[in-house]
Amino acid sequence: MVVQRLQRQQTLERKDPPRILLVCDEAAVRRPIGGTKAFTEQLRRLEEIAQRPNVIVQVVPSTTAAYAGLVSLFTVMSFDDRPDVAYVEGPDTGQLIGVELAVVSEGVGAGDDA
Repeated sequence: MVVQRLQRQQTLERKDPPRILLVCDEAAVRRPIGGTKAFTEQLRRLEEIAQRPNVIVQVVPSTTAAYAGLVSLFTVMSFDDRPDVAYVEGPDTGQLIGVELAVVSEGVGAGDDA
């Protein structure tokens, strides 16, 4: 799975890379899972990616009550020529799910100006 995640990062290097809005929990950028060295490298990589003009990174404060991304990791992908889909990822599996825009708009980012 790590190899697949690294391969997906190559998408960022394309001539016309996708627009990305990353919303993560504050704990993800504070808890040094994997040790201090690995954690520091991950934060540096996140900072590097966040500098790209097609990437927005938002951190949900730990004081926020329950929200859509609290239960599991998901990615909503929008296309010009087909319906939106969500990719829900667990520790050892992933699944594509059809998404209605109304559901997404009421979830993560609802009311945000970003």
